[in-house]
Order: sequence, then structure tokens, then C-alpha cells
Amino acid sequence: MSLAPFQTGHRARGSGFNTENIPAFEVGIMLAQNRGKDWYVDSNKVGGVAGNGASWADAFLTVTAAQSAAVSGDRVHIASSHAETISAAGGITFSKAGVCYQGYGYGGIRPTFTFSATASTMLFTAADVVLSNVRMTCSIDEVVLC
Repeated sequence: MSLAPFQTGHRARGSGFNTENIPAFEVGIMLAQNRGKDWYVDSNKVGGVAGNGASWADAFLTVTAAQSAAVSGDRVHIASSHAETISAAGGITFSKAGVCYQGYGYGGIRPTFTFSATASTMLFTAADVVLSNVRMTCSIDEVVLC
């Protein structure tokens, strides 16, 4: 039995097969076949100056800034230990359809969003928005949940 048409090894590919024909998994998120751009957010970035979000070294300081740049199909990577305070209604509004927001880290070092006022809200006004692996905490005694 000959294996000539099907080479062996990790680089072997059948005729017409490539990684663009199948969905892939990365950091627990299923990526679309036509991937968009990657954007980076890190409030603890060295220097504390907002960049263009194209890399960890040039990260945005807030999720809202990253959302302004993102379009459908893009992924926003949120650094471990990133922290944002939501102090008003609609403090963060996820209004771009098809954008995936992925937090990094585990336990207490996951990205954290702190609600600091009774009226603080995080709104999702677009379809197909994914927000995963983040913590939401309160710095006040009472919060209204809907």
C-alpha cells in the first residue's frame, strides 16, 4: 500500500486543502473563515499613553477606544489585569456588530470592569457581540440589575 498521494508528517496536506477552508480555534474563540483585524487593549501599558491598538506594545487604553477602530469580524484582545470603571449609564456600549472581545488571564487577574454608581450600565446594542473571560465588580453597595 502506497501513501504517495498522502504525504505524512505535520506539513502534509491533501490536494486543495488549506487552513482557510475550515474554522480555527484560538484562545477559546471560534474564528470566522475571513478573519478581521486584531486590536489590543491594556490600561496598564508602560508609559500610559494610548497607541493605535495594533499590538500589545501600542495598545489602546480603553475598550471604547478599541471599539471605535473595530469592524465586524475583528477581535479585541483585553490584557490581564486591565481595569476600567463604569460610572454612568451606557458607560461602555458595545455597538459594533460581529466584534469579539476576549479577556486574558485567570481568576483575579482577568480584565475587570467596575460599576461605581447605581446607574452604571454596560450596554449591548449590536448583534453578534462576544465578551468573554472578564470580571464585573461593584464598588458601591447597591446596583440595579435588569
